[in-house]
Amino acid sequence: MQGYKLLLVEDEPLLSRIIEEMLRGLGFRVALAQSGQEAIATLEQEPFDLMLLDVRLPDMSGLQMLDTLCKTQFSVPTILLTAYQSEAENAESLHPSVEAVLLKPFDWDLLLATIRRILSIEPYTSVDCRERVDLPERSGSGTSYETPPERAWVTISSAEDNGEWMATVGQVIGGNEMCFSLMTAPVSETPTRVKVQYPGKDGQYRFRADVIDSVAAESMGIWVLNRPRSVQRIQRRRFPRLEAEGHVTLIPLDQRVMRAVQADLIDVSERGLQICASTALNKGTPVQVVVDGALLNENIHFVVQGAICHAVGMIHNHTARYHLGVTLKGLPIGLRQQLRSLSKLALIQS
Repeated sequence: MQGYKLLLVEDEPLLSRIIEEMLRGLGFRVALAQSGQEAIATLEQEPFDLMLLDVRLPDMSGLQMLDTLCKTQFSVPTILLTAYQSEAENAESLHPSVEAVLLKPFDWDLLLATIRRILSIEPYTSVDCRERVDLPERSGSGTSYETPPERAWVTISSAEDNGEWMATVGQVIGGNEMCFSLMTAPVSETPTRVKVQYPGKDGQYRFRADVIDSVAAESMGIWVLNRPRSVQRIQRRRFPRLEAEGHVTLIPLDQRVMRAVQADLIDVSERGLQICASTALNKGTPVQVVVDGALLNENIHFVVQGAICHAVGMIHNHTARYHLGVTLKGLPIGLRQQLRSLSKLALIQS
């Protein structure tokens, strides 16, 4: 995300600091303002790609600030941050520069997915942390696993001079028996050694690699890394996921969210679902889950309660889509037994 400039307008110091550190850790350049007048003055001095704007500021509201900018025929794509549903509904319809409205407390993954959608940054996928169990760190060489396949998304971390770690996201674009290459956003300096972490089908993997070469272009960076001798599986899933297809309806039980969300079923386990929807829900949102699907030629249908445990934004055919992870509560015993039998059947058929 290097090169993108964001203006954060927030008068709450703690929240402002948390958002700033998270965005800087991903490579964004972030400027801060604590009032509407300060934000307007900052925008007059330099251009920004995106503005994160709190609706309630000490000197004026965020909506009044947008009115002032409109009068000067100056606009910047804006994400509004508010704790009030009524403000969210009014702002999106009144101001053309408002690209999205997030209700506080918002989920970090949802904020990042929204930023990526507005800036048209290719997304990365994540693995549901609620479906994993941490494994102890091991010294020396770990178990050998295949390194990320082509087109896989990975997180690259490198140590800075001040001792902090800087992370960026890359995609595998090719490789041979000795090395593989990654494409990232442009970077000013390329480290000599990095940590690479990526999600696999059964858990989360990590390894260290030397940077053999790098090429900086205007819109991207290309890295060439050596293939590691071993890869550590630092997390594994508690329950196997079974690929499935079908339809899922999520009925939010949170009073702030009134409409149901329709989604496509991706996979299912004894503890949760992964689905693809055109609408995102905040992490922690309680939902009623209605599933009509099929896996391994067997139909499944159930209605249970659950909660959103992650939301990752993606751009597909120029349309925003969201991978949602749903943790299920109180799955019927008969259905759990059916899933266990199908898991064994999948192993035999494979």
